[in-house]
Amino acid sequence: MQTICLFSGLGADERIFENLDLGNAEIHHIRWIQPLEKESMQSYAQRLATQIPAEDTVYIGLSFGGMMALEIARIVPPAAVILISSAGNRHELPFYFRWAGRLGLDKLIPLTLLRHPSRFKDWLFGANTPQSKQLLRTFLKECDPQYLRWAIRCILTWQRVHAKEHVLIHGEKDRLLPANFVKADLLIKKAGHFMVLEEAEEVSAYIRAYLRKKK
Repeated sequence: MQTICLFSGLGADERIFENLDLGNAEIHHIRWIQPLEKESMQSYAQRLATQIPAEDTVYIGLSFGGMMALEIARIVPPAAVILISSAGNRHELPFYFRWAGRLGLDKLIPLTLLRHPSRFKDWLFGANTPQSKQLLRTFLKECDPQYLRWAIRCILTWQRVHAKEHVLIHGEKDRLLPANFVKADLLIKKAGHFMVLEEAEEVSAYIRAYLRKKK
């Protein structure tokens, strides 16, 4: 039986994957832990890696979870890494993310603004269904402010340039991480950042087919 570790996105948890059908795989949900003060992404990955059950598991990372999965792959070698609505290295992030990181603009953003639900955030994340909108609102409300600030800083200052083999599933209409910046192996038409919920059937079918080929 294939073992799969799922890394949810920034501020999210295992509920974001509830529409995926990964067959009879053994699923482990990697749960975010509280970052230490001024902790580096690499140090955090070392601590999070203790949740990996064994080597040669499959890592599936969503958005920021994909970035973290790539960092942990350096520590505990996986059988495969599958990214969803994510980036394979810092050059696949929008250039304005990197500018904001160099200028420290993330420190100027009020966390109350980031955590407050709005129609704009529904549009930005591509949350179109009642399920997606409700989960987005829940995640924003429940997200710890310290963790949120830390994670945003990690994204904007991510230094990874090269990554070992991985595949990327991306949405054509992803507004948070626009598709024109990434090298997607599967580009799902008209799909946004929340396609793991809204296009779960197509995402699941691709993952199952890919893992069958890897055996």
